[in-house]
Amino acid sequence: MEYLNKLCFEGLSERYPGREEELTPRLEYELDVIKTMGYVDYFLIVWDYIHFAKEHDISVGPGRGSAAGSIVAYTMGITNIDPIRYNLIFERFLNPERVSMPDIDVDFCFERRQEVIDYVVEKYGKECVTQIVTFGTLAARGVIRDVGRVMDMPYAFVDSISKNVPTELGITIQKALEMNPDLRRIYEEDESVRKLIDMSKRLEGLPRHTSTHAAGVVISQLPMDEYVPLSRGTDGMITTQFTMTTLEELGLLKMDFLGLRTLTVINSAVHLVEKDYGVTVDIDHVDFDDQKVLEALADDSVGISMARASGCAPARISCYDDPQVAEDDMVMAMYETAQNAEPMPNMPEMDVMWTVAEKLLVDVNMSGKDVRSSAEDAQEQSLKLIQQMR
Repeated sequence: MEYLNKLCFEGLSERYPGREEELTPRLEYELDVIKTMGYVDYFLIVWDYIHFAKEHDISVGPGRGSAAGSIVAYTMGITNIDPIRYNLIFERFLNPERVSMPDIDVDFCFERRQEVIDYVVEKYGKECVTQIVTFGTLAARGVIRDVGRVMDMPYAFVDSISKNVPTELGITIQKALEMNPDLRRIYEEDESVRKLIDMSKRLEGLPRHTSTHAAGVVISQLPMDEYVPLSRGTDGMITTQFTMTTLEELGLLKMDFLGLRTLTVINSAVHLVEKDYGVTVDIDHVDFDDQKVLEALADDSVGISMARASGCAPARISCYDDPQVAEDDMVMAMYETAQNAEPMPNMPEMDVMWTVAEKLLVDVNMSGKDVRSSAEDAQEQSLKLIQQMR
């Protein structure tokens, strides 16, 4: 705990020169929550491998998810997003009223991600660091093909049936029958098709095969086989036989090392600019008020995550067309929240945030609304509530 305090208070002076007295209560509050919940070691381990990556010129993302709301993570250098400047909420990350394992997803350069994992394996021991198994399931199209093969039905016939299942996210055979009248007609008229589909519906969603989790690594104090069963994959890699959720329930430490091609591209672009033009770009200190960038976002967002969403376009154009707007990415962030979040009855502060996001989503899609003002008002109301709950 002493070392965590040292890192945080040194970082506080570096990140917020002259504001240490003002922000110390927030920092101490978060540190107390982290200590009470027993997550001191977790923060130090995450800091350790991020520190290694930065020391070895491996690109690290600025932070993603709720961890960006922690001033502890920011002062330690785990994240590079100022939670005070953007009024981010720590309780979305850790909350004493809802005990759950912290989850700090860290993005690394896609080409050098393995170097960070190798460092962790070397430091904490190969017996104590293991990648995590995942189970591929029998999805709607795939289960029809698999069942048809077992039933010794002609491949071309089964393939034609499976192609009647729409290729949309989360589709099920039952939904496909409701959506596609041709599939429904064949199902009702052909006895062999009915048998094929009925059997497929019974098997749909069951595990089909194992693979290795794209980012998850679990770290233990003792050799991993003393906690969970292990298996060796076809590529010789050792993985746990338990999935990510089960490992978390057992209290094991799961880390996410995400390889992000975007970071690789940005890093390459920075080096090319320096090589070709002699200009050194510090990607961690770019100008968020660059009017040309704002105009480009308002005009064309093809290829930009979230901003390209059709429902977000009214908010994006409203914000970035305003020459006075600076850093209105909160509109897109709250839009995404409204799209994906669900009320959490056991966490009233999160329920309020969901309601706020839902309100913004309504405003975004109604012409003539001042989206920026609506978002700021909603955010201010939610922050007041969170402060009262503290």
